[in-house]
Amino acid sequence: MNRNGIHEPVADLHADLLAFVAGGGGRDVKDPRSRASVDQLALGGVTVQVLPVYTHGGRGSLEWGQGQVAAYPGVSEALAEARIQTRLAVENASGFFAEDEPFDAGLARLEAAWDAHGLAYLSLTWAGRNRFGGGNGSDVGLQSDGEFLLGWMVENRVPVDLSHTSDRLAWDILAFLDSEAPDHVVIASHSNFRSVCDHRRNLPDDLALEIKMRGGVIGLNLCKAFVGPSPETAVEHVQHAWSLGLDDILCLGTDFFSELDLPEPTRHGFFFDGFDTAVCHPRLAALLRAGGVDSTALRSLQWDNLSRWLDGQSE
Repeated sequence: MNRNGIHEPVADLHADLLAFVAGGGGRDVKDPRSRASVDQLALGGVTVQVLPVYTHGGRGSLEWGQGQVAAYPGVSEALAEARIQTRLAVENASGFFAEDEPFDAGLARLEAAWDAHGLAYLSLTWAGRNRFGGGNGSDVGLQSDGEFLLGWMVENRVPVDLSHTSDRLAWDILAFLDSEAPDHVVIASHSNFRSVCDHRRNLPDDLALEIKMRGGVIGLNLCKAFVGPSPETAVEHVQHAWSLGLDDILCLGTDFFSELDLPEPTRHGFFFDGFDTAVCHPRLAALLRAGGVDSTALRSLQWDNLSRWLDGQSE
């Protein structure tokens, strides 16, 4: 049992604490409105947290994204004081590249972040279309700048995150990699399974199997829209992953974020009560155990699979 009374450590592939802290208004890592504050993470037993640079892709995305990169060292230090390790990642390359500037200008920002911190993964898009391709809210495929960015990722061994791609972009990315770098790693940092919950943000089975074949991991997302009608549906996603032989790559990608930076009409309950902050991990573990997930499988999901994968990417 660790210092917070949690029996197993937790590793999480995706929580948007950086976006919250960089949103202004005097916010910091202790603010519980982030849903993944340092205290909430510690109380939930999280000891490894990947922190993506998130932007929506609209006006101000570049500035917001670079603000998150600037905030990362301070956030990482604060979490380290609570014995929580961090890794930097990118959720939407628009946080580094303006739409109308030369590619090399954005690449210089990305390389600076990579040189300073490394990157656990990078997603080309968010929900909409950008200069690299189409997000999950579109049907757009890979664009020429997306090919250039993928080339840089291959060269620097940065895994590609498919959680926010359109289906067309996902398959275009895989086709590009088949041609240029068949062994390059592909992941889904915070996506569930479309066979269980029919949402475009969730993975079709064939894409999930491609991720396993290409050395990636899949992070279980706790947002209502991607889980299904109740928290218990999360058990079905885990069981479906097992049925596909994904028990050794399924991990947690909770996607905890604050609604404060969303336009008011879109603010609503994104998470189930009791499963809406990083404190929920013991409760989530109890729910999964009640659904038939044994202690070995639970440890793999909460810790082993992701910690092993991150260690492998660091070698």
